[in-house]
Amino acid sequence: MEFLVSFDIYPSQFNTSWRSVIHFTNNSEEGKYGERIPGIWFSPNCISCLQISASVNDSHDFPITTPKIDLHQWSNLEVSQIFRKSVYVYTIKLKGNVIYSGVNYQAQSFYNVKVYASDPWHDAQDGFIRNLFIINGNDLHLFNVLYADNDKGTNLTDYCNWANINCKNTNGSYSCTCKSGWKLSNNSCVDIDECENNCNWTNSNCTNTDGSYNCTCQPGWRLVNSSCVDIDECENNCNWTNSNCTNTDGSYNCTCQPGWRLVNSSCVDIDECENNCNWTNSNCTNTDGSYNCTCQPGWRLVNSSCVDIDECENNCNWTNSNCTNTDGSYNCTCQPGWRLVNSSCVDIDECENNCNWTNSNCTNTDGSYNCTCQPGWRLVNSSCVDINECNSLTDNCNLTNNVCVNSIGSYNCYKGEWSTWSECSKTCGSGYKYSFLNEPIELQQEHYRSLTCMKTKCPVDGVWSHWTTDQSCSNSFCNCSIRLERYCNNPAPDAGGYDCFGINVRYLENNKICQVNGGWTQWTPWSLCSQPCQNGVKTRYRSCTNPVPKNGGLPCNGSNTDKIPCFLDKCKNVTVNFGIIFTDENYNESEKLEGKIKTAIQNLYKKFNKTVPFNLKLNSMKNVNSYWPGP
Repeated sequence: MEFLVSFDIYPSQFNTSWRSVIHFTNNSEEGKYGERIPGIWFSPNCISCLQISASVNDSHDFPITTPKIDLHQWSNLEVSQIFRKSVYVYTIKLKGNVIYSGVNYQAQSFYNVKVYASDPWHDAQDGFIRNLFIINGNDLHLFNVLYADNDKGTNLTDYCNWANINCKNTNGSYSCTCKSGWKLSNNSCVDIDECENNCNWTNSNCTNTDGSYNCTCQPGWRLVNSSCVDIDECENNCNWTNSNCTNTDGSYNCTCQPGWRLVNSSCVDIDECENNCNWTNSNCTNTDGSYNCTCQPGWRLVNSSCVDIDECENNCNWTNSNCTNTDGSYNCTCQPGWRLVNSSCVDIDECENNCNWTNSNCTNTDGSYNCTCQPGWRLVNSSCVDINECNSLTDNCNLTNNVCVNSIGSYNCYKGEWSTWSECSKTCGSGYKYSFLNEPIELQQEHYRSLTCMKTKCPVDGVWSHWTTDQSCSNSFCNCSIRLERYCNNPAPDAGGYDCFGINVRYLENNKICQVNGGWTQWTPWSLCSQPCQNGVKTRYRSCTNPVPKNGGLPCNGSNTDKIPCFLDKCKNVTVNFGIIFTDENYNESEKLEGKIKTAIQNLYKKFNKTVPFNLKLNSMKNVNSYWPGP
């Protein structure tokens, strides 16, 4: 007759059909007393609520529905029937809170009770159970003590005396339940927070009250058929001039149309010219809600930029005019030789300020002028110089024994002759030679003519430059010596002039005796090849005199002579005809004569340090008397 069933349940999914959790029965599914003692399911009438059915009093299927439980969370359920003070009290607790308690006057004992988790007549609930306790019979004596302690000895008859409770009379007994909106907890009806499972639509608010609750919508939303729908606030807001209203979920935004800005619930015009039309040579005009970009005079708008207008296309179009386009404007000028007078180019008389040298003439032309010289003069570098008519190829004085004498701007013809040309006034460089008229003329004036001569370059002898000094120290025991050097370049010899005479390097030494190591001079140029062909050498030399070793100084290291081979080509055979006259003796035998000739030729080459191999072949011999008249 006494029992207690306690376990934790973790639902992982809710369904719309009956789902079995645990079922105690002594026979089958239902229909008889003792077939649900108890049975626990998830009910389709409240998808997330547990329904506990048991055999209580005159009902074999006495159902109690729990409040909703959480998905994916553990919840404890306890169902018990305890004998207390001569009655059996049937109690259901969820998460430690009593949701039902009543007296079972028809409590019975059942044997061979079967336990299904879950039963074979329903689909199993999705999820888990843990901490399952099943206690019956005498095993409940410990539980009774604990239970009595928790109830602090409260008389069951006092259960229906607390506030917000309903008492239901039954055959021979009664049952206590809490009113709607309340739940039984520790022999008291406490308010149920319905907001845990109600008013859960979007943008809603739930306010719990004693035994009930109120559903309202958040600001900007209104309740329509158990749903919060957005209120269009733009119907009564943002209604000033040049404004726009944008409704949003639960709210709204007031903005101004382009070109306007919001100031104290009013749209005022924006001066766009502060940040627009800011390119060079542009103008900006602000308008209500907008602006206009224009260009300054002389400029035109092209792709958000002011570009210069070429005004020369339609201006300065008169004769002899020039047009120069400038940034934003233009300049009209006349071509050289013309000046601007009343939008017309008139000719300038350049002769007023030009061709003003002696013996010149100026002729003004359209836009220019011509400079010429008077007869007898010619133009040379903006000056009129006298023409020497006497140097022309034309015989201006075409009479016999007449000579031509040039005069300023003209010439005169005189009877007489020119003397022969004199010696050149200089032996080199540029000089003159002269010829004089050798007969007097009417004006008793001596006349002459001249020609340039000796345009050859004069030789320049070389001159030494100033001495340059270079101080050096030979060792730590001697004072420093000074090296002096000069160069033949002040000036350098030229055009056959003589080289400088003397040494170019010398040394100044102190009174102490110091060792001076020898130093090589520069190599001389290479000599000519010692042989014209085959096995010749070229030689160059240097000397240990820069400086000369002194006072035990070291001599120069190395050789003073350097040789390289030259002309390694094979020598060519050359046939040479010699005419040799021997007067000291007569040779009748040709062999003696050939030896004599060979020795004479070899001696000739030895004078030049040359050795030339050759073959001697005598083709003919003549007696000296046949062609030489004698000594």
